[in-house]
Amino acid sequence: KTTDAGTTWINLSSGTNSNIENIFFLDNNTGYIAGGSCLGEPCSGIIMKTTNSGTTWTSLSVQTNYLYSIFFVDANIGYATGSTGTALKTTDGGKSWISLTSGTSNSLESLFFLDEKTGFIIGTGGTLLRTIDGGITWTSLSSGTTQKLNGFSFLDANTGYIVGDGGTIL
Repeated sequence: KTTDAGTTWINLSSGTNSNIENIFFLDNNTGYIAGGSCLGEPCSGIIMKTTNSGTTWTSLSVQTNYLYSIFFVDANIGYATGSTGTALKTTDGGKSWISLTSGTSNSLESLFFLDEKTGFIIGTGGTLLRTIDGGITWTSLSSGTTQKLNGFSFLDANTGYIVGDGGTIL
């Protein structure tokens, strides 16, 4: 954690030995991490939450595949994605999670929501999915590549960028 624009960093303890793939903070105090462990087969996912700026992390009860990304729209609605097409949603701040049907078995590497209803997921094999109903249904869009897609940035509802393996920028 940094409190001086990145000049110095404080080492915090997550309380887990699992891999942490992604972090998302709603505000100064409330944050979530997602990841997993492959010590046993199959790999398993974790989601943890902090309410004190990362000083302590609490494991949330979720039985899932390895997770790569987590994103919250607001204090209650959040999503997580991971291996083998895993897509999850919470409507109670992470207390419970439901599985969503992503329509793919590809690994889902990252997700981004513009608002409560409109979101995107990217992943391996050039996977690009969009929802306009809060994750109830996902539509496959053509990304024009078969490269693994890794990250997003949106400037507004119409302008966005995606990056991926092999120097891919969309």
